[in-house]
Amino acid sequence: LLRERLGLRFDAQRQARGEKPDLPTALDPELIAPRNLLRRALAQHRGSLDGLRDSALESMAGASLTDDLLMSLLGRLRRPDLPNLPALIARNLDHPRSRGFGSLPIHRNLLLEQLEELVQLRPKLLAESALIEVWLPRLKPSADLRWSRDLEAREAYLDRLWIFAQRLPPAHNSLKAHVLYARLAHDLEAGKPSPERFLAYLRLPRPGAYVNPDHIRRTRAGTEVVDANRDFPTELGRIGNDEPLVRAYLQHFFRSEDAYAPYAEFVREDYLRRLFAETKILLGTGDMERWYSLLDDPAYYEQLKERVEIHFPRTQRRHFAAEEPLSIDVDLKNVETLLVKVFVIDTFDFH
Repeated sequence: LLRERLGLRFDAQRQARGEKPDLPTALDPELIAPRNLLRRALAQHRGSLDGLRDSALESMAGASLTDDLLMSLLGRLRRPDLPNLPALIARNLDHPRSRGFGSLPIHRNLLLEQLEELVQLRPKLLAESALIEVWLPRLKPSADLRWSRDLEAREAYLDRLWIFAQRLPPAHNSLKAHVLYARLAHDLEAGKPSPERFLAYLRLPRPGAYVNPDHIRRTRAGTEVVDANRDFPTELGRIGNDEPLVRAYLQHFFRSEDAYAPYAEFVREDYLRRLFAETKILLGTGDMERWYSLLDDPAYYEQLKERVEIHFPRTQRRHFAAEEPLSIDVDLKNVETLLVKVFVIDTFDFH
């Protein structure tokens, strides 16, 4: 009764003088050997690495793992600094429980070099949108580089994007058009439009009032029709209405070309004929009677003749340093006098 009520314990052993203890005096190293600890952890948590701390995961990446243990390992990894990580991911994608690339956090943390190694092991991954969503941000310039205002940095970035986009199948035509549209706008601003790049853009099938419907009908199965409103993680913005850019390119090339036939495969002939004649009439070059007959619209010709236009050319710079001399180019039509107003912002009050 006293033992129960008072919680008394009599665990102490009587010590007899001169008696040798029979207890061990040293710890058996095999009890705490890493292989034995690992064996016990795997036995207690079958088919997973839940019995291991995160600090042990790196050493497990080089071990011979079953498919289930590899799935458990990749599900817990967050850092990509493992030499054989792409090979492990490529193997794990064949696991019955794998939900494909992008389903694990480690997929989104891969470095660009590791992504390259992964697609070398599994080329079909280039057709998957999840891989593209991970790849594109890796191509951006460094955060401290104002590439949107720096023509050289922007061109280098667009080159990297296009090199990657060219590797993709036709199922990703929207991304190809997204990159090409930005590059075409950049080339106009830089004053070096490329006819080859422009034709590559027109070849991509897309809906639009100016598009030749026969080109859409010729689109092969499995080829994506361009979605101009789709966005991508490139910070380039959506395409939206691309007709003004297409018109600007056609007008640029029509200055020196004698026919519009090279574009008729992709652009409606009535659109080309009207724009071709309009461009020649505005420039005042060539046989005017020929252009009038192509236009075949006396009312529109009078409207074109009397139209007043004030445009900034696409080559006009938009950003200047604080002390840099500023100059502005303007394209004019039927403007005898141009009034230019200069405003100074009160920066102190503004900020």
